[in-house]
Amino acid sequence: MKKNIRYRLITTTAAILSLSACLSTPANNQKTLWIAPEPVACIGGAPRTCLQVLEDKPDAQWQLHNSGIGGFKHEPGHFYQLKVSREIKQKIGADQSEIVLTADNIITYSSGVLLPNSMLTTDRKWLLKSMLEVNRLSAYASLIPPYISISDDAISGFSGCNRFFGQNIALFERANSSQSLFNVGNIASTRMMCPTPIKNLEHKMLAMLKQANRVAVNWPMLTLYQGDKELAKFVAADRE
Repeated sequence: MKKNIRYRLITTTAAILSLSACLSTPANNQKTLWIAPEPVACIGGAPRTCLQVLEDKPDAQWQLHNSGIGGFKHEPGHFYQLKVSREIKQKIGADQSEIVLTADNIITYSSGVLLPNSMLTTDRKWLLKSMLEVNRLSAYASLIPPYISISDDAISGFSGCNRFFGQNIALFERANSSQSLFNVGNIASTRMMCPTPIKNLEHKMLAMLKQANRVAVNWPMLTLYQGDKELAKFVAADRE
């Protein structure tokens, strides 16, 4: 009789543990996330897009997030800062748990996100010093130096013969440059007639700006990267 009671107790306990494993349990933490303005294509069973997400901590990197975030609707063209709570839901028969995020607080940025002491302002010119696709920039020494000006919502500059400008720019500046984001949409330019060598330089410079996805400022230098590859280096015109 006692053995039978003990068996029932063990069976009941196991059932309770099994049921509790199926219920949602809090992850006991809250974190802050940054969301990039544009989702990107990601791998899945069918064509889809994922959010670009950065956890707000020094060693974090941008990641793709392929699930929704409760209480948050992403609208392209804006950076977002979210405070989210995490919940772990365990599925019956599954070996892995699914983390569900819910937004508790949302801050929307209508333009880029710059550091408090940022050197990126509309009235600062960054003179081109080197570019990956140009072997000898000194060959163009007789030119007015090409330059760019970058702010939180626009880019403009001079590419050797023509002026260019663009307003649909995504700029996220961080002290840790590997966490930065830089993306330029369409660039418009004037249409001055240029000698072929200068036209080639302009083409390469504008193409470089479209390829760049990271930015780093170490006064008085500004560097644009594609991933870990350095594309171009600039120096502040007002460095002295």
